[in-house]
Amino acid sequence: NYWTHQYLMCMLWSFCQLGVGESPLQPTNETEMLLNCMIAFRALITTATLISTMSNLIAGLRSLREDEATQFRLLRRFLAQNRIPHDVSHKVTQFLQHQFANAQKARSSDLRVPLLDLLSRP
Repeated sequence: NYWTHQYLMCMLWSFCQLGVGESPLQPTNETEMLLNCMIAFRALITTATLISTMSNLIAGLRSLREDEATQFRLLRRFLAQNRIPHDVSHKVTQFLQHQFANAQKARSSDLRVPLLDLLSRP
């Protein structure tokens, strides 16, 4: 059918323009064209999902870093408002940065992996 062929050709062209890319092999009938459209659509959805997931992970990391920066900014403000001597402020800040880093390491090494419970014990 001419209209079906034209419709599928337009759909395939539009998917290719959205970034999936055009294949050097051109479909010769409606079945091949429909299959190419489905593959192009699936590739488009997969790419969009991957980009979305990566964006969310990056936003989460940025949020964690902003929280840390906020905490240390509040600490510096507290130390300044209470007129704590500079050398003591510096030592307190260094100590808390060290403790914060250790807490982060402990939190990451404390991860429980339930799947490992399925392994046999020695």
